[in-house]
Formats: sequence, C-alpha cells, structure tokens
Amino acid sequence: MATQTQYGTEAPSNQPRFCILVVDDDPDIRESLEFFLNTLGYQVMSAGDGEQAFDLYERNPADLVLSDINMPRMNGFQLYERITKANPAAKVCLMSARYDHDQMMLPFDPKEHFIQKPFDVDDLAKRVARLLNTAA
Repeated sequence: MATQTQYGTEAPSNQPRFCILVVDDDPDIRESLEFFLNTLGYQVMSAGDGEQAFDLYERNPADLVLSDINMPRMNGFQLYERITKANPAAKVCLMSARYDHDQMMLPFDPKEHFIQKPFDVDDLAKRVARLLNTAA
C-alpha cells in the first residue's frame, strides 16, 4: 500500500523497489531528483548525458528513465530512440524547460511521457507512480 510523505505518494512498500535512471547534464537537477526519488522509496541511478545513460541502461535496465532533452553527446530524443529500440517495452519520460510538448511531434503521449521544467514535486511523484503502474 502506498503511503504519504511530505513530497507526495511513496512507492508501495508491498512491491519490489523500482529502479529509475535519472539523466540530466545539470548536476544540481540530477542530484535533487536522485534525493527526491530516493525519499519516495525508489532505487535511483544517474547519468550526466545520453551516452553514459545508455551504457548504464544496457548493463542494468531501469524500470523508468527520466531524461532531460538538451544534453551533450546524446540528447534525450536520441536516448529515447536507442532505449526503445533495444527494449520496446521501456518506459521513458523526457523533461525540458525549452520545449513545449504541444509543439513537438513525439512517438508517445506527451501528457504522460513529457515533464515541463520547472516541475512540481507532487506532480512528478504522481507521474512516476502512474508510469510505473503503482498509483494508488
């Protein structure tokens, strides 16, 4: 059963810990997301760019990938393509302050798989739970 924390709904304690891969070239955002998701009970891995993230994902596939779009070496769109080509069932959610999901042509539902920065932590917690099918 899911429990409430000061940040929203915690991952259900009766389920295995889900693993989330956080990808952002901004270390402050990456570390904040790691901390926040850990407080919700998720296992978290992180990477600073798409290349590093894909290498990490190949070794240890995450249940969900939260990735920034604008990054060096491999952007979020390229990472999405590589991960979903390797694993069509992969769950990937892109984040950006520079893109408006209403103006993007995406191969997924942007209302579920896109987060506009800056984001509200309660909304993020709910979105993660929905994507992992753990929403109460």
